[in-house]
Amino acid sequence: MKIGLVILALVIAMSGCTRSNRGHTVPVLSEMASPTPLHGYSVTDDSPATNASRNAESEQVIREGNILLITFSDLSSGSTLPAFDQQVKDDGSITLIYKSVFQAARKKTGDLEKEIRDFYVPVCFASLTVRVRISSENRFVYVDGEFRKPGRYSWTSGMTLKDAIDLAHGISAFAARLTIVHADGTKQRIQLPFDRIQLDNPELKAGDLIHCRGALF
Repeated sequence: MKIGLVILALVIAMSGCTRSNRGHTVPVLSEMASPTPLHGYSVTDDSPATNASRNAESEQVIREGNILLITFSDLSSGSTLPAFDQQVKDDGSITLIYKSVFQAARKKTGDLEKEIRDFYVPVCFASLTVRVRISSENRFVYVDGEFRKPGRYSWTSGMTLKDAIDLAHGISAFAARLTIVHADGTKQRIQLPFDRIQLDNPELKAGDLIHCRGALF
């Protein structure tokens, strides 16, 4: 009888220890709140990219209003996560699984991938591969700085620098330097002639940012 009581006490003690340890573990996928799913898409629709094109994708700079295609894979737990398309908010943020908020605007897609992975591994998952792409559905150009009406404007095929300037109601009298930052991160500096008439007029691509700085900046 005494031996039975001793065994029972040991079982109870071990059970209490297990509960205590569980209090420090991360909840499993089914126990954690997820944001409302956005527009899911099929990962299988994406054809395999070459190393060169993948590297080029990772250098793309994210803008407010961009639609990001985000996939999660290689989970060691065997769990599956939905793929999302997430539009970057005006404050530059996106919200992913477990209601986690990330600042995405002005970052390269490759840098955002690493930031997302580092956030979830190993706290939530032992391993995780994150892929972030900018959707080709994005059709905007962005103007900021010394414009009369800076903001985001719809891009159309054949659109030029002067078209974007007209949409922004022109350049302010304080404008001195103008730079086009392309979606791949490359920059193109444009001279601002005094009369504003002989301004170079390159064609713009979707996702381009046109930044105009004043003489004192």
